[in-house]
Amino acid sequence: MQNAFEKCLACHNGARGTTKPKKGEALKGDGEGYMADCGCPTDTALIELFIVKATAGLGPPVPDKEQRIKTSEFYFNPVNLTIVRTAIEILSGHTTRTLFAPEFDRLQTTVTWALTKLSNDEMCDKTTTKELKELLADFTAVLSKNGDKRQKGKGKAVPYVEVDENDDEKDDEGAI
Repeated sequence: MQNAFEKCLACHNGARGTTKPKKGEALKGDGEGYMADCGCPTDTALIELFIVKATAGLGPPVPDKEQRIKTSEFYFNPVNLTIVRTAIEILSGHTTRTLFAPEFDRLQTTVTWALTKLSNDEMCDKTTTKELKELLADFTAVLSKNGDKRQKGKGKAVPYVEVDENDDEKDDEGAI
């Protein structure tokens, strides 16, 4: 449950949110699926958090007066974060649900997604497609055996789930 003071990172930066980005207002809202204070969509706020955490210490330069890089140049907004979220999902099969899973589970999601795409997208001949489907079945079986040992008492892994692009409601199985 959110409290009334939750904001995404972009809206949280600056003097009490007064310097928050002005772009993306059309995608903001209230209620379920939106940040309680700033109104940004929760899924874009999660993408922003993931990007900041994943690139901490590795990514772009920090704001610097000598280089004339303003803090505002680093801000994301719901519009460009929606593009980033879609690109991540198209290129890796990850959603905001799977990005925050432990590394082992993220890798499992990526491999399962890749094998599923290769075996379903008619990219290969029938023999190769059949072999890829068998490999996917073997991969899933091996990981389920390992998952029983690894996940004991730690919840369950977040599997890759094929998502209908027109359906915002995702399968709750494996939700974090």
